[in-house]
Amino acid sequence: MKLGGHELHQCSFNFRYSIAFLFIPKNATTSIRTVCKTTDWMMYANCNNVNAQRIAVIIRNPKTRFLSALNMYLGDRPTPENFLSVDKNIMTTTDEHFIPQSRFLNGLDPDKLDYFYMGSGTEVDIVKDVMSYYGIRYMVSYDEDGSKRNITKQKIVTAVDDNIIRKMYQEDYQLIQSVEFKNNKPALWQAV
Repeated sequence: MKLGGHELHQCSFNFRYSIAFLFIPKNATTSIRTVCKTTDWMMYANCNNVNAQRIAVIIRNPKTRFLSALNMYLGDRPTPENFLSVDKNIMTTTDEHFIPQSRFLNGLDPDKLDYFYMGSGTEVDIVKDVMSYYGIRYMVSYDEDGSKRNITKQKIVTAVDDNIIRKMYQEDYQLIQSVEFKNNKPALWQAV
């Protein structure tokens, strides 16, 4: 089943540790896929089809996630037709990069989910935090600053109306306030 153009519950699964990393677009998935390119990992598995004891879920501040997705398309990525429409604070989209993060969790066993908050650090920082939490050794196969990766470094849009984002991503803000994060729980001002 797809959510936007993204397979729902897609993950990288570690055989040795029985840990899955859920892919949520714009939540460090490129870094996860890069770090998980070893024989211990199954790429592009479905979380419901592997025997994962734990599922790592990286949740990102909805505002920074929205800006990152917008800049990705305004930068060097081809923009799909009608990928995003906002009218009276109601978002219409078929693009997985703008769909609320909470929707990627539907259908997963909530007792297996470990939440990690992606704050002001880089994608590499959050992936390191998650790997360290589970005691998984890893090797970074690109420069620590991400310079060998194809990432949007130019930020064309750097601000957006907070009220619009809060309304569009209300379910994500509720999720952030309701779960326990394995790393530092964001203060209210960080999540809003």
